[in-house]
Amino acid sequence: MRIDCTYCGSQLHTFEACPKTWNGSATRLHLRCAYCGSNRHNYEACPKIRSRPVEGGIIIRD
Repeated sequence: MRIDCTYCGSQLHTFEACPKTWNGSATRLHLRCAYCGSNRHNYEACPKIRSRPVEGGIIIRD
């Protein structure tokens, strides 16, 4: 069984564990929205695909 990340294409992890997304990264510096790549929100809160965040959406307000 092959493991393929649908975000970055790596064969070492799945999308859920991708270090380039919010789910897989532990440091805020590397957190990215899986849809647009922004580090200000995650996929569930992405303004490019939703008018408002769904439950579980994260928006950084500095």
